Amino acid sequence: RPEIEIPDYSGIEVTVDALEVTDEEVEKAVEQLRERFASTNPVERAAVDGDVVTIDLEAKVDGEVLEDGVAAGVSYTIGSGELLDGIDEAVTGLEAGGEAT
Repeated sequence: RPEIEIPDYSGIEVTVDALEVTDEEVEKAVEQLRERFASTNPVERAAVDGDVVTIDLEAKVDGEVLEDGVAAGVSYTIGSGELLDGIDEAVTGLEAGGEAT
């Protein structure tokens, strides 16, 4: 093992900038944590904006399923815009077991 000699560091000054956090930033962080760790419960109604749904997707061209175009059990929050264009419109209003194209 090489021997390392640490120089005298007692004369080094370190300054730390003050961190300012707004109430809005705190609220946003808390809301993100709520969403991330929230539990979900099944409901007996049609899906609405903000609901978390579990969906199976199949991509087709001319009626044929694309290779690598299938995904099962995808968790999605309606209205988040995180998946394909048109997915929100397709799943909003569906009940459990419903299908849309």
